[in-house]
Amino acid sequence: MNTLWTIDTLYKDINHATPVTVVNNGNSAVLFSETGARILGLFPSTSAPNTLWVPPDISSRFTDNDWLLGGERQWIAPQQDYFFTNARAFDGFLVQQGIDPGMYTKKDTLQFENTFTLHNYRINKTCSNCVSKRKFTIIENDPYKSSLDFAGITINDSLLISDAKTSYSAWSVAMVATQGDKHPGTILFPVANESAVVNYFNPVPSERFSMEKQYAKFIIDSKDAYKLAVRPEGIDWENPVKIIYAAPFDNSGLWYCVVKRSIDLPRIQDDCVDIPPHDQPAPKGAVQAYNHGYGSEMRYGEIELQFHKGNAKKASFGEHELLSYCGKKKSILELLRVLLRTDTLPAVY
Repeated sequence: MNTLWTIDTLYKDINHATPVTVVNNGNSAVLFSETGARILGLFPSTSAPNTLWVPPDISSRFTDNDWLLGGERQWIAPQQDYFFTNARAFDGFLVQQGIDPGMYTKKDTLQFENTFTLHNYRINKTCSNCVSKRKFTIIENDPYKSSLDFAGITINDSLLISDAKTSYSAWSVAMVATQGDKHPGTILFPVANESAVVNYFNPVPSERFSMEKQYAKFIIDSKDAYKLAVRPEGIDWENPVKIIYAAPFDNSGLWYCVVKRSIDLPRIQDDCVDIPPHDQPAPKGAVQAYNHGYGSEMRYGEIELQFHKGNAKKASFGEHELLSYCGKKKSILELLRVLLRTDTLPAVY
């Protein structure tokens, strides 16, 4: 089972390894680490567990300068170019330390910057003096005025790959926990049509995914690795909500959801840069959902947004809101109905 992190235990485990900032807003709290410019703790209530996934051995991972720290981070799309040493075959997965965790420095209150060198494996080119910037602003009031415990942050991402010969984009990834097949989580996408969703890995079986009238849903249980994405043509642009994760913390009856809202996403295929390894000529998506598997004991999923693409002279950029709520299941489902703009309570796994 995953560790149910409290704000105190999480702070204690990482404070020795990286500068940490905790911002309280009423009964909520957000924990930021300078290493990786990450949100590692997102607590709608400081009496409830973390709503982001963090590995149980987080302390040693900081010591080892490991990339798999959990929380919410900036990555780079396309993965094919920067994360696979044999890029054309999508083989040899490797995370470059300049990207992640990255040696960010704090420039101002909740503003971080990382200058690094990056290698594009697909074209065998190294780019130096690349710059990643992240700025966080606490959202003081719940935009949906729900009665649930709430925490929220506005995140501004910027990424410039100097001398880039191909298009790229900054990519926000939030890692979320699942308690496995006994207490799985559900990712939900508002969609405009039935052709909105595309497979990125192997085709997702029907028992793991379904298309409803105004949204699609995808089970997160860490049994097998699957990834789905929403094409720009299928995004509901009238709704700022782009992806949601909902789950129970455990068997206590307490539920939570994590929400990403943005309009700073590609609106046409030509502006999407991440290529599906399962079917490379297939349409691409900018809103993505991942269920971790591969026989790993770490149980998590990811909700992801890719922003406006960049080039050698113009940075990729995007702003989005990361919202989190916790409360009783019925109240979370009612909030999901509002977020998805449906007439009935949505079904979850």
